[in-house]
Amino acid sequence: MVMAGDKMNEELITFSTFNHSDALDFGLRVIEIAKKEKLKPLRIRVSIDGDIVFQYLMDGKTSDLWLNRKENTVLKTKQSSMNVFNNQDFYKNIVDDENYAICGGGYPLIVANEFKGVFCISGLEHYEDHALIVRVLKEMKNK
Repeated sequence: MVMAGDKMNEELITFSTFNHSDALDFGLRVIEIAKKEKLKPLRIRVSIDGDIVFQYLMDGKTSDLWLNRKENTVLKTKQSSMNVFNNQDFYKNIVDDENYAICGGGYPLIVANEFKGVFCISGLEHYEDHALIVRVLKEMKNK
């Protein structure tokens, strides 16, 4: 899992294809892990081509503000929000903007070498949000 590094060196998990069913699989797997491992309640979102194709707020979660902010960060930078966190000097233009979240939990969906959408998780420590996204994407990639 890549948790640090500069913009040019972030190793993103990419897919040759990824559709709405895959987004559902991602979300359901995150929920399964959260329940099995007794994690804090999570907010989960997958967007493809600007459409939210999966979103779930576990019991106890009411607002999607953090999902919006993490998604905005990835849409603006085309990088994981963790990578933006690790390289704040490079992203000074958005660090103080309340529309963005400079923390882990947003991750770009790259399909056939093209930016197609965003994975977001919120509810754990931000680095744990990032790690959970990476964990599930690696599982999906290795299927």
